[in-house]
Amino acid sequence: MGEINIGLCYMPSIEKIKVVIIKARNLRQIEIDQNRRECNRSYFAWMFLFTRQTFTLSTVLWVFFSDVFVRLQMLHGHKVCKTKNTMHQKASTEPTFNESFSFSMSGRIVDTCSFEISLITSTKTPFSHDEIYGKTVIGSFMFARGDELLHWQEMMNQPRSSVVKWHQLSVATHH
Repeated sequence: MGEINIGLCYMPSIEKIKVVIIKARNLRQIEIDQNRRECNRSYFAWMFLFTRQTFTLSTVLWVFFSDVFVRLQMLHGHKVCKTKNTMHQKASTEPTFNESFSFSMSGRIVDTCSFEISLITSTKTPFSHDEIYGKTVIGSFMFARGDELLHWQEMMNQPRSSVVKWHQLSVATHH
């Protein structure tokens, strides 16, 4: 599925957590291309139906190119409190984001919070919609396990220091 590089910094004196979305790597180009092709096919079928216009192969290949972005959601318990998105990047197997986001979080609720980080593909056509490529959840022991839990614990044990780690993206499950 690929990995995403994330930095976390807990600042207890101002009750904030800074999350830095750095980059992704080892993404499957086939899935990105497949999403792009499906959206292009539906768009051009719609355009032909309503305009009776034909399109060259180069038009089909280049008019709508997939983008990727990261959606970062802060959850308190299982409730989404805040959602922030990175800027869209041209789809590739290693997109770079380098964007930071700050979230207010009082010390007494830190253990009941988590971050859901989703890499999303987006194609701009009338019939397209954003697709979650993969995601990871970083948080306390109530919400995360393995490397994601360890990242959270390191952040909490090293206040005011940025802790950067790679996280494996997993297949998104739909509720």
